[in-house]
Amino acid sequence: GDATTARCEPDRRSPRSRLRLIDLLAMRETVSGPVDADVSAAAEDSPIMQGTFSMQCLRAGLHLHCTDILSLQPLTTRTELPGPCVKVLLRLQGAAQVRLGGCDLPLDTGMGVTATPRGLVLRLNRGASFERCSAKGDRQRMVVITLTPEWLDAQRSSSCPVEGHLAIQAWQPSPRAVAIAEQLLSPAALQGPMHGLYLESRVLELVAEA
Repeated sequence: GDATTARCEPDRRSPRSRLRLIDLLAMRETVSGPVDADVSAAAEDSPIMQGTFSMQCLRAGLHLHCTDILSLQPLTTRTELPGPCVKVLLRLQGAAQVRLGGCDLPLDTGMGVTATPRGLVLRLNRGASFERCSAKGDRQRMVVITLTPEWLDAQRSSSCPVEGHLAIQAWQPSPRAVAIAEQLLSPAALQGPMHGLYLESRVLELVAEA
């Protein structure tokens, strides 16, 4: 939904299963707008990825997106990300090419045991186009935190390490940050408010480091 809205969207998660193109298109409500997807030699009912992803609103203006998927087909997805907002990205593994506003994001970590986690802080002063291209067999493990002006205002802080539309600052995640990202991708089995507090405390620690 709109990044400036005060309404907190419900927790939306995919089951740990194979996702088809038709499923991806049906879940377009979990992102900012319509999803356009190109899949080479795959019908709508063919599996295109396997794993889990979730989009959760932890507090008004504070959003968490976690991805742990394996691409079963070459896949390109496009959408429009809303602004203004600040995004904190930590990719643990993955070689998918990501473009934002026509600019390549330096997020290639490599694959397998030799993967080197990478982090970015980026700023959107307005909406921007998003494109992700993955090859068959690409494993993506990534955490994205979105902070809107609403959340920043509530903290009585508008400070940000990057200024200007599409401004980017790379950061090297510490071992602690990597461990936190792992916990967000595989959270403890807590129920009710404790689950949200568990996630929010770890998200805030990542934001502080970035």
